[in-house]
Amino acid sequence: MAKIILYHGSEKIIETPEVNGGKENNDYDRAQSIPAAKRLQSYRKKLGLSQSELAKAADVNIRTLQQYESGAKDISKASVATVVSLGKVLKCPVEDFILL
Repeated sequence: MAKIILYHGSEKIIETPEVNGGKENNDYDRAQSIPAAKRLQSYRKKLGLSQSELAKAADVNIRTLQQYESGAKDISKASVATVVSLGKVLKCPVEDFILL
C-alpha cells in the first residue's frame, strides 16, 4: 500500500508511512485503511474540539465517544443517527466512519 493521506477539506490531517513500494490504491481504499477511531479523533482535533464539546454538539454520550475514539467500540456499528450527527458536527462525510 502507498502512503496514506487523509484530508479534511484541503488540509492534511493524517499521513502514514509509505509501504508496499509505493503501489497506489484508490483514495477510498487508502482512507479506509486508517482506523475509523483514528479518523474520528483526527477530525475532532483538527476542529479544536474536546471530546466533551463534540459529544455535546453531536448529542452523543461522552463515554460512548471515548470508546469510539479508543477503538473499544466500533463506530461503523453505531446507529445511523449517531454517525450522521458526528459527521455534521465534524463537517465530514459519514463514509469516513463506516466500512461500505
